[in-house]
Amino acid sequence: MIDEVLKIINKFIPDKTSQVQAEIELRKLSIEELKTKGDYLEKINKCIPFVLPAFLLALLGMFILCFLSDFIFSIFGREAPIIHIDDRMIEFCKWFVAFLFGKKAVDSVTGGKNK
Repeated sequence: MIDEVLKIINKFIPDKTSQVQAEIELRKLSIEELKTKGDYLEKINKCIPFVLPAFLLALLGMFILCFLSDFIFSIFGREAPIIHIDDRMIEFCKWFVAFLFGKKAVDSVTGGKNK
């Protein structure tokens, strides 16, 4: 994209020194954009370890809410509302726990880096 912009600039700016200066400024902008994208990716990578435990915490909260609503409504002799917990979230959390602890178990036996 920078090359296309430089072609347009070269058509409108006949002076070679101005063309070189414009190219330098465009390259600086390109570098700053890459730095910004790199910072964004670093921030995302720092958040990743907290996302999966947050899913587990949300699922635990859903189960607790479901249990408490059933318990409280049964005390008052009323019919408890149906609280649907999505099966996909339950399966996702089961797979996460299975792979997490399975990897740690295999690494402890085979001498992996998490021993």
